Amino acid sequence: MDVRLGIEKYPLVHQPCFLAALFVLLCTPSICDGLFTWQTYKSQQLDGLQALLKAWKSTPKIESNLAGWNESQKYPCNQDVTEDIAPNWRGVQCLQYINCFYTNKENTTRDCSTYIIGLTLQNASIVGSLPRDIGYISTLTTLELTGNPQLTGPLPVTLNETSLYVLDLHDNAFEGEFPFFGDEYESLLTLDLSGNKFNGSFPYLQIKNMVFLQILNIARNDFKGPIPEPALENITQLVELDLSSNALNGTAPTLKTIKNLQVLDLSSNMFTGTLPDLTTMHSLRSVNLSRNAFTGAVLLSSFFNRTENNSLSVLDLSFNQLTTDPNFWNISELGSLQELYLDNNLINGTLNISQLHALGLLRTKITNSSSSTNSTSSVLRVLSLMNNNISKVIYDVNDIANTATVIKLQENPFCNFSDPNDGTRCFCEQFCSISGSTEDSKRKIVIIAVVVSVTSLLILLVSLAALLYRNTKYKRYLQLQVQQRFEEFEVKPTIFHYSELRTATRDFNADLKLGEGAFGAVYKGTLPNGNTMAIKQLFAKTSKGVDEFLNEVILLTGMKHRNLVNLKGCCIREQQRLLVYEYVDNSDVDQVLLRDIWHQNMHHLVN
Repeated sequence: MDVRLGIEKYPLVHQPCFLAALFVLLCTPSICDGLFTWQTYKSQQLDGLQALLKAWKSTPKIESNLAGWNESQKYPCNQDVTEDIAPNWRGVQCLQYINCFYTNKENTTRDCSTYIIGLTLQNASIVGSLPRDIGYISTLTTLELTGNPQLTGPLPVTLNETSLYVLDLHDNAFEGEFPFFGDEYESLLTLDLSGNKFNGSFPYLQIKNMVFLQILNIARNDFKGPIPEPALENITQLVELDLSSNALNGTAPTLKTIKNLQVLDLSSNMFTGTLPDLTTMHSLRSVNLSRNAFTGAVLLSSFFNRTENNSLSVLDLSFNQLTTDPNFWNISELGSLQELYLDNNLINGTLNISQLHALGLLRTKITNSSSSTNSTSSVLRVLSLMNNNISKVIYDVNDIANTATVIKLQENPFCNFSDPNDGTRCFCEQFCSISGSTEDSKRKIVIIAVVVSVTSLLILLVSLAALLYRNTKYKRYLQLQVQQRFEEFEVKPTIFHYSELRTATRDFNADLKLGEGAFGAVYKGTLPNGNTMAIKQLFAKTSKGVDEFLNEVILLTGMKHRNLVNLKGCCIREQQRLLVYEYVDNSDVDQVLLRDIWHQNMHHLVN
C-alpha cells in the first residue's frame, strides 16, 4: 500500500520544478507554475519510522534531539514543498521525485515516488532500542546512529531486509552477539560497531561474505577467542581494520590478501606468536600492534614492506615481548617511518645515536636541502624505547645540539645514573642542550628581563609625565578663565586655594559645621592670617559648570546690603565648588545663608 501526498502550485524555483528542469529538461515555466504533484511514500517505510519514534519515546528533549519526529507528521521529507506541512524529521534522508509520470492529458498532474534512504543521528541522546520494524525501510542505504550511550539492546536481524551500504553504530550500548544476516549484506562498504557491548566469538560467519567491505571496526567490545585462519581472506577491499580493545587471542589473523590496507589496529588484545606478515601491503600508513603478547626478534623488513614506494609512517609495537638490535637499523630497515614506538619490550644493549644521525634517520634542527640523506618528511620524528634494558647510548655533542627527533629512553638503565649529564637530560627528560650553552642562555634571559623592565619603567614615567602635564595645563586654563570673567565685570573676589580652605576647616571637620541646607554645608574656618570665615561647600559637585558658578560669584560679590553677609571669595578645584563669606557671630549666617527660600530665589536670579 502506498501513501500519496498532494502538492500543488508551488513557485517555479521550488525543488520539484528545479529538478525537473535540471535533470529531465522537459519542464517549462507555464507547466511548472500550475503543476500538481502527488508524492507517493511506501506505507511500510512510514510505519517503520513511526515504530522507531515509539521505541525512542523516552529520549530527553525529544523536540530538539529528534526534531520533527511526531505522530501527526507522517511525511518526513517535505519541509521545503509547502508551508502547511511540519518540518522534516531530523536525520532522515529521502530520495524524492522518482519515477514521475503525468496522470492527465493536460500534463498538470503527476505522480512521483519518494524513498527513505538514510538515517543519521549523532549524539542525539537516544534512549531505547532498535526495533525489528526498521526492516520495513527496505530502501535504507545508510544507518548512522552514533554517540548514544542509552541506545541499547541487540541488533535486530531484520536489518538484512534493508539495502545498507553503511552501518555505523559506534559508541552506543548495543549488546549481545552480532547477528547473522545471511548473504544479503555482501554490498556493505562500512561496518563500524566500535564502542558497544557486543560479545561472543569473532563474527567470522557474519562478515565472511561482505566482500566489498572497506572499513571494518569492531574495537572496544568484548569479542573473545581466536580468529579463524580464513576469516578475512575474502574481504580483499579493506582499507581500515580495527579489532583493538577486545579479548581476542591466538595468532594474529592472516592479512596477505588485503593488499590496499592503510590502517591496521590490533592493539589491546591477547595475540601471541610472531608478528603478522604485512610485507605484501604497499599502502599501509599506520600499524598499531601494541599491548599484546607478541614474541621474537624484530627485523622490521621481515614483517613490513620496506620498499621505496611504501608509505608506513607510524608503527607501535609497545607492550609486547619483542627483542631487536638497534645497531642493525638502516635506511632500508626504517624506510619511511616517522614514529616508532617499542616501549616495554625486551630490547637491550647499546643504542648508537651517532650512527642513526650519520645514516640520516634522525631529524636535525638545520636541514641541508641538497643533502643526499632522507628529507625531514621521511625520517623519524619520534623514537620511543622506554622501559627496556638499554644500558649504553653512543652520542656526541652535535647529536644533542642538532637533534630534532624526540628520543625517549625513560626507565632504561642508561637513565638511572645519579649524576645527570647532557645525554641523560636529552634522552631521558627530552631537554636537549649543551651545558656550555646554559650560561649563554641564562645571560640572554637576564638581558631580556632587564630590557623589558627598563622599557616598562620608561613607559610608566612617560605616562605619569603626560598626566601631570595635562592636569597643569587644565589648571592654568581654568585660572585664566576665572580672571577674564572677573575682569569683565570689574569684580575682584579672592581666589582661595583648596588646600588653604581644607586646612582652615580641619578637613571640613564635623565639629566646625555651622549648619546645613539643601545646597551645601557651612563650616567655620580660620585662615592662616587669623581671619575667621564661613566656608560653604556645595553638595552638587557636578551640577554646576564653571560659567554658571562664576556668574553666581560675580552676582553675590556685587550685592551689598546690611542684612547680607559679604562674599569674600571662592574656590574651584576639579568638581569642588566653595564660597567664602565673612563670619558673623550673631547667627546672621544661619539666618541668611541657610535659608532655602532665599537660596532658591538667588538661584532663579542667577539663572
